[in-house]
Amino acid sequence: MLNLVVNESRKLNRQMGTWVMRILVVLLILAAALIAHFDSDNDQKAGDWKTELIQTNKENEKQLKDEKLPESLRYLMQKEIDINNYRLENDHPPSRIWEFVNITSALVSVITIFSIIVAAGSISKEFSWGTIKLLMIRPVNRSKMLLSKYLSTFLFVLELLFILFVFSIIIGGLFFGFDNLSTNFLTYTDGKVNEENPVIYILKTYGLNCISLLIMTTFAFMISTLFRTSSLAIGVSIVLVFTGSTIVGIFSKYEWSKYILFANTQLSQYIDGSQIQDGMSLQFSLTVVAVYYVVFMLLSWIPFVKRDIAG
Repeated sequence: MLNLVVNESRKLNRQMGTWVMRILVVLLILAAALIAHFDSDNDQKAGDWKTELIQTNKENEKQLKDEKLPESLRYLMQKEIDINNYRLENDHPPSRIWEFVNITSALVSVITIFSIIVAAGSISKEFSWGTIKLLMIRPVNRSKMLLSKYLSTFLFVLELLFILFVFSIIIGGLFFGFDNLSTNFLTYTDGKVNEENPVIYILKTYGLNCISLLIMTTFAFMISTLFRTSSLAIGVSIVLVFTGSTIVGIFSKYEWSKYILFANTQLSQYIDGSQIQDGMSLQFSLTVVAVYYVVFMLLSWIPFVKRDIAG
């Protein structure tokens, strides 16, 4: 089994597209650093962060007086005020490098798109290239063959996540300095500010974001296996990635909307306390996602094993 996974990983590494994806991840981190760098005031003196936070709080408090302000925006402003006050009261300067790494964790969504493309092509390309018949005559059962392709896809995804994390720290340090690396990251839960180890917090954010990555990659893999076409798998999966939250928003007034897949893939909602529906919890969302995952896997495996796919 290990040899099969290694062989499939080598196939991926020989493709130009996977190298382009690696380079794009680094370029996107660099672009984010450039934007953040030029948006900041490079002439600020040490200690000016306090003045900046006080000014930010004054502006937020002024906007909070607007009764027409949406609740979601009101919550974010109050969150920023409380965190800024905590920094001022406890002389807790912001660590720009960790803030940057936290911002670039949003690029996991880009890696999700890349993983969808790779997963969608893993099986369909064998059909389009005509190499599926060569695979069928090998002394390996179909389940192991399919599993090796599935696992090799996620090994590549893990590599992209590693590149994202490491280069975010390196590039963030080069642009914003490696100061305050040991400073705890401030989180906000139920109106209370908490301190958390920055590495643990970032990795937890990565982990929560990867739930959506896992399920959408598996969905693309399923579509590719069922219909033997990468374009359909990529198109449908990417459309759902971008419209999932909209779909949930449309049906959010109904209690059953909490069972929609996309209502449960954004697990960051349990960090900032912004659950889509009352009664939802991290355990509930993980259970719902697990059910969808099992269904997607069964729809991938059963047809591939039973059908005359070499015909």
